[in-house]
Amino acid sequence: MDARFAQAEQRHQELREDMLARFEQVDKRFEQVDKRLEQVDKRFEQADQRHQELRADMLARFEQVQKHFEQVERRLDRQDERFKSIDARFDEMIRRHDRHFLWLIGFITTVGALVIAAGKLL
Repeated sequence: MDARFAQAEQRHQELREDMLARFEQVDKRFEQVDKRLEQVDKRFEQADQRHQELRADMLARFEQVQKHFEQVERRLDRQDERFKSIDARFDEMIRRHDRHFLWLIGFITTVGALVIAAGKLL
């Protein structure tokens, strides 16, 4: 009977050692999983950092584009002013041409009247 108890005790001891070995294997696997999760966390942190860098670059470039648009807008405003001055000069030139046309009509009418008057007197 003692031999059977000894065998049972030995069997329990072997089972316990086997169970502890398996738990150690599971612990090692968990440690490996933890290491992998740490690597994943590092990768996510790197991705977040890269995302932030890209966002900062994008915002800087948008600011550059905004500055370029502001420069173009200022140039267009200057061109509008130049076109206004050109329009004013054209208006003045048209008024002068209208005056010259009236003088020309008056001159032609006067010369025509003189020619007709000279033709009747002669």
